[in-house]
Amino acid sequence: MKRIQFIFCLLLFIQICPLTFAQQGNMCQEDLFPYFDKEKRTWGYADMMGMMVIEPIFTKVSPFSSSKAIVQKGNLCGVIDCNGNLVVPVQYKKILNFRYNKAWAMKDSTWCLIDDKGRMVLQPQFSDIYAISGTELTWVKKNGLWGLFNEEKTAYVCTPQYTVAQVLSPACSLIQKDGKLGVLNHVNCGYLLEPNIENVKKISPQDVLFNQDGKWGIFSNTGRVRLNPIYDSLDVIKSGILIAKLNGKYGLIDFIGSTILPAEYQQIFPYSNGFFRIKKNDLYGFSSVKGKVYITPKYKQANDFVNGSTIVEQNDKFGIINLKDSFIVKPEYSSIMLSKTNEYYIGRKNALQADLILKNKDNSYSVETFNDVLTEDSIASIRVMKNNETYFYNGLLHSYCFDQGFDGAQAFIKGRAVVGDNGLLGIIDQKGTYVVKPVYTDIQVLGLGSTLFYLVRNNTMKGLLDFSGTQILPLEYQEIVVASPNYLKVKKDEFWSLLRANGTVISTQLYSFMSAEDVMPIPVQRSKKWCLLNEKGEETKLVKAISITPKANQRGLYVLDSGKKQITINASGELVK
Repeated sequence: MKRIQFIFCLLLFIQICPLTFAQQGNMCQEDLFPYFDKEKRTWGYADMMGMMVIEPIFTKVSPFSSSKAIVQKGNLCGVIDCNGNLVVPVQYKKILNFRYNKAWAMKDSTWCLIDDKGRMVLQPQFSDIYAISGTELTWVKKNGLWGLFNEEKTAYVCTPQYTVAQVLSPACSLIQKDGKLGVLNHVNCGYLLEPNIENVKKISPQDVLFNQDGKWGIFSNTGRVRLNPIYDSLDVIKSGILIAKLNGKYGLIDFIGSTILPAEYQQIFPYSNGFFRIKKNDLYGFSSVKGKVYITPKYKQANDFVNGSTIVEQNDKFGIINLKDSFIVKPEYSSIMLSKTNEYYIGRKNALQADLILKNKDNSYSVETFNDVLTEDSIASIRVMKNNETYFYNGLLHSYCFDQGFDGAQAFIKGRAVVGDNGLLGIIDQKGTYVVKPVYTDIQVLGLGSTLFYLVRNNTMKGLLDFSGTQILPLEYQEIVVASPNYLKVKKDEFWSLLRANGTVISTQLYSFMSAEDVMPIPVQRSKKWCLLNEKGEETKLVKAISITPKANQRGLYVLDSGKKQITINASGELVK
């Protein structure tokens, strides 16, 4: 049982302890592992059998490495040996990994370099440091400037002189000097790229876009120029592919500058569904990702391909083509739109006619003509207008969902739709059967998390239905506001009260004001005094004030305005200093 508890403690340590050594081996006479004492709530070290070797007196610990371990007492760190003796006093805010028997340590707000005996090698003087992994090098910042320091030799490779230093790889770093960027090596700080670069953008783990003298190129994370800066612009569109603008024309290239598509186009649009849309001589065509022009630019307008087809304009009329550049819908429309669900098209020849264009199973297209077709719907329940009535049409079955038409209709949501009949609104299911009869002057769908409600109104009075159409609140409220996670703020006879989402009462008190903001507890006013009302219906102390409002961008805090001054209070109504 003890060994199981020890293994659990070790796993717990791995999850919570930020003090870690690089894995260089334990190197103590016997392997020691972090051990958490549940009763003392402190850390120590145990052997493989789970027997305590170093007493649990530390707030946090790291694993042993090279016979040393970083430990923390309170908010300060030190280093112990395999016997638990302090070799570095507990006096530092942070201690990083030992490398070459030295480690960076923060004392107060500056960094110094110490050895494994606790002696100060470099006095505290650096405001920031960045150790380069896998090397003996560290970028150090002093007086706002960065320099490169060799820990093994305890000497600068280059003195602090750069306003920016960003590691690209173990071999080199991006630096900024006198407002310009360059790349230097880590051997002697010689420049791989002189600091005359104006801007950079990393486009992959190994590649960086750079702008020099107004032109763009690419260099690698080792400082080697892959692409000379000769391009007006470079945009990464797909992995390993760039849209390159050269001398005012666009083409496609890879990261080493090999031409995929010659720079002879007015525009190349972002990669979409297997193709680049290209423009040349004011006409549109399509190219593959490999640079093969599948459709020569010849259309006045063209959209991107979706589901193997796209809208194009030819001779001032719109039609639809397939990937073989064959018209599957002849160019005879003044306009064609693709539905927002990408499932059907709407073609218009005039203002009084809308053709619903549907794809058949054999990939041909059929057309149904209506007065209008809406674009927002699912193909299984498309709203269409005919003879001044709204119908639901199933584009998969090429038939009406049901025979009945309506004065108007909202889209189906989870199998329900709000419809109009003789000037009143009701709710139907997918079979066209009324689940709520048309007796309301207005119906709004409201969401509370994943739960939907219907806010119904007759003239000025409001009520609430659940999504099945069952009444939660009758038509006797002036206002109903849903609030997360499951509350209702309701106003009746000029007074507000708080209910649960199922309509049961939380607070029997009535309020002259209740905040409409979605916060809990809620600022309320009664008897000309203000307080906060929580989800249990409990009030904080009533106080005289002009208002209580939620504090901007600080959830759980409120501003109480007494008229003479404003103070901050917490959710319990207590003053926050």
